[in-house]
Amino acid sequence: MNIKLTISILLSDRINTIEKCLESLVPLLQQVPSELILTITGKDPKVRELAKQYTEHLIDYTWTDDFSDARNKGLREAKGEWFMFLDDDEWFDDVNPLIQFFQGEDKLYNGVTYRVRNYGDWEGKKYHESHSARIVRFREDLAFEGKVHEHYNKIFAPIKDLDIFVHHYGYVKKKRETGSCKVSRNLPILLKMVEENINNQGAIVQIVQEYANIQELDKTEQYCHMGLKLEQEYRNIQNDSWLYWMFVKVAFSKYGVNKAIQIANEGIQKGKLNEAGNMQLYGMLVTFYMIAKEYHNVKMSLEKYLTYYKLFKANRQLCHEQTRGLIVVEEIMRMREELLYFGVQASIMLEQYEVTLSYLKQFPWNTPNMLYSYYNKLNELLDGLSKEKREKFQECFVQIESDDEFILLQKILYAHRMKQKEEVLRYYEQLKTSEDIRIRLYLIWISGDYKYNIDFIVNKMGIDEWQLLLIELLKLVEVEEYYTYCETMKQLLGVENPYYQILKFRFLEQEMLDEQMSGKRLENCLEQYTKTVISYYQQLYREEVVIKKQARCILPAEYAFSLYYQESLQEGNDQIECLKKAKNAYPRMLVVIKRLMEHLLREYDKKNRVVNAEFQQLGVQVKQQVKQMIDNQQYEVALPIISQLIQLLPSDLEVIRLKQQILTKMNE
Repeated sequence: MNIKLTISILLSDRINTIEKCLESLVPLLQQVPSELILTITGKDPKVRELAKQYTEHLIDYTWTDDFSDARNKGLREAKGEWFMFLDDDEWFDDVNPLIQFFQGEDKLYNGVTYRVRNYGDWEGKKYHESHSARIVRFREDLAFEGKVHEHYNKIFAPIKDLDIFVHHYGYVKKKRETGSCKVSRNLPILLKMVEENINNQGAIVQIVQEYANIQELDKTEQYCHMGLKLEQEYRNIQNDSWLYWMFVKVAFSKYGVNKAIQIANEGIQKGKLNEAGNMQLYGMLVTFYMIAKEYHNVKMSLEKYLTYYKLFKANRQLCHEQTRGLIVVEEIMRMREELLYFGVQASIMLEQYEVTLSYLKQFPWNTPNMLYSYYNKLNELLDGLSKEKREKFQECFVQIESDDEFILLQKILYAHRMKQKEEVLRYYEQLKTSEDIRIRLYLIWISGDYKYNIDFIVNKMGIDEWQLLLIELLKLVEVEEYYTYCETMKQLLGVENPYYQILKFRFLEQEMLDEQMSGKRLENCLEQYTKTVISYYQQLYREEVVIKKQARCILPAEYAFSLYYQESLQEGNDQIECLKKAKNAYPRMLVVIKRLMEHLLREYDKKNRVVNAEFQQLGVQVKQQVKQMIDNQQYEVALPIISQLIQLLPSDLEVIRLKQQILTKMNE
């Protein structure tokens, strides 16, 4: 049987990633007639021992700072119809699409591309992907070129794009270092290449990439200038396109948006770039004009970008031809949704809603890409608009023919606003099984007006999710509608339902805050609120935990608050001290407790004023009697009476004068 595929890998001393790399290839080696050639460039004996487990075809290579030379060693010993190369710090998750390709589809193509996912952190959260033609049909004149970032000397169409990728962590920055080990390894080789040949634009491009990776902006800018100032005979379109792209990025970082716009336009007008290069620069201009709030230019640049996008979409061959070096056409094409989003924003600012609609229609509705990337952005955009613009924007969504949940949500909200009850019900039925939390939020909100059954929505939600949903629900329901809405929810869910109980005390809590409630009404609301909270939580916590006041720090804040408040009402407890503890347990209610204490002080003052008024009236009567006693010279009888009156009315100067008068008369 002929060998279908040769897989060739350079092995350094990265023992951990080498094992992952080789292990990921095992299914391919099992199911496709293949040979594995491993060229050992490192010195760790453990690598050789590991390599022997996977193949006997090992090549010992003394490193010469030339990746192409090392790759060509394996290429010259290949016997397969196809040749594939890999780095030893890359590995596949799934090679099944590749296996399927070599089970017959390979007869139709001369090359295969797959994605390299280059990570920016060890957690794998930050990455960018590049398409790479690593697998080609073998030819006698096939060879690698370039001492660094080596590549095939030629690739022939047609080329198959496989939807698979390899993980690559080689460019993750090391701890306590400014760049990755690959940068420190590659840069000296590249600088020497340019020193030997100042017109080597390919090496200059790679130097720019290395300096960009370690964020050396001055050096990046310097070598961008160098690469773009070479005589035309030493330049090529792909390199110029990439250098302009990087030059614009550096200009934005160093000098701001206006300089970036200037250089991007210079590249388009004077750079003699190909379609891919122009598309990339127009895409960047959309972003920069959006930052500069030049909305007409956003629209113009987006239209140019979309023209090129349609060209590449219709001509896959052109897409492959212009994917060269560091320019990957499909990566530029993947910018479309982000740029369309900017176009939507710009057209709304221009109040050109027909244009808005045309951009919205180009979004990939009903795809995971929309679900995870743009629903939230469009929601934020809607929320940030004025009432008039939001309604106009919403009307655009209504005109889109799609069963996408986001579109249906906008349609039900529009129908609700227009009081189209039948339409609301129709969209409600379509959306009620949605798993999206925002859609559930709006369905529950709308049910307050239409009294639709929401059991099937609520029952799929955990308490934590319900609590988060209520935060947003409170933003939708007007304050004056709180009572009516809670009464409707009581009918729909049932008074004993824990979801209703949480909703009720959250609404009561918000009502006290929103309405600046005070006085007797505040006392009544606090009484209802705290009893509802306690009723809910006492089902969840053992009584002995609640009784131990030192354990209250582990209780939910609103529960501890409610317990302290109820204790403040009990006879024999220090009310002020209990209220202070309540406030500390749930700081959100600080303003409520402050208003309550102000109310209690006012009530106390009122009572005191009543008592004082009674004393004052009594004092007038007693003083009159004392004066009569003085007139009748009954000093001995008057003195004890006036002495008691002083203690009751210590600030009354007339009482003090009467006492002095009696004492004087008694001593004459």
